[in-house]
Amino acid sequence: MNQYDSIAQYYEELMGDKGDLPNQHLLDPILLDLLPKEKDRIVLDFGCGSGRWTKVLAAKYQSVKGIDKAQEMLQIAKRMRAADNITYTAADLENELPFPDESFDLEFANMVVHYVADLEGMAKELYRVAKPGCTLMFSTHHPTFDLARYEFLSNATTRTEFTTTGSLKGKVSLERFYEPWEQLIAHFTTAGFHLRTQQDAIITAEFAKIYPRYQQYVGLPRFTVLQFTK
Repeated sequence: MNQYDSIAQYYEELMGDKGDLPNQHLLDPILLDLLPKEKDRIVLDFGCGSGRWTKVLAAKYQSVKGIDKAQEMLQIAKRMRAADNITYTAADLENELPFPDESFDLEFANMVVHYVADLEGMAKELYRVAKPGCTLMFSTHHPTFDLARYEFLSNATTRTEFTTTGSLKGKVSLERFYEPWEQLIAHFTTAGFHLRTQQDAIITAEFAKIYPRYQQYVGLPRFTVLQFTK
């Protein structure tokens, strides 16, 4: 069972359609700003979870394929965020994706890649199913924030699995990965993608007032968004 299956209902209650406060105030505005403006795009939302961003993408583009390994999350997505131009499919990002070569104009993921052990293999599959000119964009935890919060990662020089403490508003712990910047980016450039844009979501003093858990991290980048092209 995927670790998100066991917390699917809590995740839905926390995130819903709007997301939690860090997503709403720090991350979502960057993602929305960087999304391509062309409407006639076929989109892959990889690691779609409960479909929060799948629904957003479906309102902007021609069609969206949402894939996730967590069956309970997919059930919520199908129940709560269905649309005529959305298809939800169970798929493991670390295996061959169930799509033909050159299927997508946009590949998107929000806070997913840090849960993938074989990021090199996933990047190769994303490249395979991307059309020429496809945009790949995703958000993830900023390595600088991880190092500030988890000091034991300072000695990590390769992709390292660890257990978080107090994720999702301090309620759960999850297994995920940390990796230095250069190696994270290299998985995708080695697969054939070209890095176009990287934009950080900085924790501001104003945000820390409404989300006090971040007071000691003011000025640090909490998330980052990376955008590549094929």
